[in-house]
Amino acid sequence: MKINFAGATIEDWGEYGPHRIVHTRAPESSIDVSGYRYLALRVRAEQSVNVVLSLRTLPIPQGDRYQPHFGFNAYFETAAGEWKWIALDLGRLELAIEGGEETYVAAGRPERIQALTTISLALHDKYAGEEFLVDDMTFYQSLPFELKPYLPTE
Repeated sequence: MKINFAGATIEDWGEYGPHRIVHTRAPESSIDVSGYRYLALRVRAEQSVNVVLSLRTLPIPQGDRYQPHFGFNAYFETAAGEWKWIALDLGRLELAIEGGEETYVAAGRPERIQALTTISLALHDKYAGEEFLVDDMTFYQSLPFELKPYLPTE
């Protein structure tokens, strides 16, 4: 699917500059992803860009995207003009709390995403007009052998 960053919301990320953010539509209630350990996706961009993928838990799934919430972030770089696999260990993502810690505390301070409300992708505003494609985003209980080379080792 083609991601339309040019039409996306702009946020000022301070020293990192303005970023465009695309969110998936929130479901009626958050989806339990506690049984999954990995997420894999394939991406392609016209040029190498740094992307932030966030798996977010909102206290009111159909509420405002910017209500106090928490999420887990992954950072990756695309390869210019080539399809690239990204494999992520859900237990190794970076915790991000927005607007207050209450939601995170109420969820029991999880160390990884448990209740998924929305997925967002962000990149720097200067790349908003570039073509960006995502294919085959899948959660896994165990990572297929052919995707293991794409899992960061650090």
